[in-house]
Amino acid sequence: MKTHDDLYRQFFHRTLTLDYAVVMHGELTLYLNDGVKKTLKAGDVIVQRGTIHAWHNEGTEWARMYCIMLRESKRS
Repeated sequence: MKTHDDLYRQFFHRTLTLDYAVVMHGELTLYLNDGVKKTLKAGDVIVQRGTIHAWHNEGTEWARMYCIMLRESKRS
């Protein structure tokens, strides 16, 4: 039987961007492909660069997050 974490691995994605994200309302859980899981609350900020990740709202209320994604120049 699949675990809760296994079910969300299918939503992992990666963008070639530099991302700034601010949780404005509620809570969102960030899953990283190395097994790290971090719950972010309103006011928390995260910066990512090409990270393989997934988001999930594990709470009972809606959540809102604002993201600014800056295109990266090609990596060598």
